[in-house]
Amino acid sequence: MHGARGVQLQLKSVGIILATWVFVLPVALSAQDAGDAGRTRTEIALGIFRLVQQESKPATVAAELKAGIRSYRMRCNRVSDYQIFARSDGRIDLKVKCAGVPLYGMTVGSNGFLNVFGGNGMVSPFDRQDAMIYGFNPDGSLITRSAQLIEPDGSSSDIILNTSEGWVTLLLMVSLIGVGVFGVSALTIFMRKHKESGSVGDVFSNLTSELKDKMWQDASEISQYVRRHPSGIFIAVGPKGKRRLFSRKFGAKSYAAKGYKFFEVFRVDLDHESLH
Repeated sequence: MHGARGVQLQLKSVGIILATWVFVLPVALSAQDAGDAGRTRTEIALGIFRLVQQESKPATVAAELKAGIRSYRMRCNRVSDYQIFARSDGRIDLKVKCAGVPLYGMTVGSNGFLNVFGGNGMVSPFDRQDAMIYGFNPDGSLITRSAQLIEPDGSSSDIILNTSEGWVTLLLMVSLIGVGVFGVSALTIFMRKHKESGSVGDVFSNLTSELKDKMWQDASEISQYVRRHPSGIFIAVGPKGKRRLFSRKFGAKSYAAKGYKFFEVFRVDLDHESLH
């Protein structure tokens, strides 16, 4: 009698433990993510855009980047590195590395737009020539990375700069970005004025199917859907079969894989002879 009652008590204990794992644990995990799920993607995107524009502390930016990634139900327990490699008045493009996960690509807009992709090796490695790379130790303390590359699979061979060298590098990169933004703005204004005046010649004309055909034939193959023209322009075929031109290989590969348009080229400057 006592033996049977003991067995019943043991079975009840096992049942309580199983019920805890099946019902209580998922609720606890959901509560852990409530901080991210409580905000919309638009709110998170606006937060990231504001923090970057205000040049807030990198640790604060990293926390928002993590929230943005998790809003897409993608894996990110901790942001270990991030890089702002392209920005404008209304748009910011970033690369984000979460611990143990390949690189993510992220785009946020001043209108609340948020797009996250990658995490599967499709995003190209970090490159210090693009912009400063902000890194964090496991305890959350900031380090400044200045190595050549961090591979998409997460492996890296970064050289960690000390604080003084890091600031010198940061100031240099900011100066270069400023010069680049000025150059792009000047070129945009120049092209717009020529377009409005109707003085754009054949060489600076809008891209045509004939021109794309010629450039595709003259280009060397990088992959099945991406080629590089001798002029340095990359040509890619997107998921819908349309061809577009890009100034960077990353943009061409992103368009070929997912249809994303980064660094797209709308006009080309080629010699007349190369078009015949």
